[in-house]
Amino acid sequence: MKTIYEIDLHESTVVKTVIPEYENRLKQILYYRVTRVAGGWLYKKIGVDFPEVFVPYTDEFKSRRETDV
Repeated sequence: MKTIYEIDLHESTVVKTVIPEYENRLKQILYYRVTRVAGGWLYKKIGVDFPEVFVPYTDEFKSRRETDV
């Protein structure tokens, strides 16, 4: 599966996020549809009626190996 940095413009991928158990809360598993758009990504929670969120592009969180290529 491609990372969000590898998808092409207007291509989508699914990202799984695990929020660990803490205090009295159970572990949560959330899925997002991430679509590459000009200038960043659109994140949409799957299965939840919640608006999409635009996240601007930044290579701050890419691994050094990816930025050196």
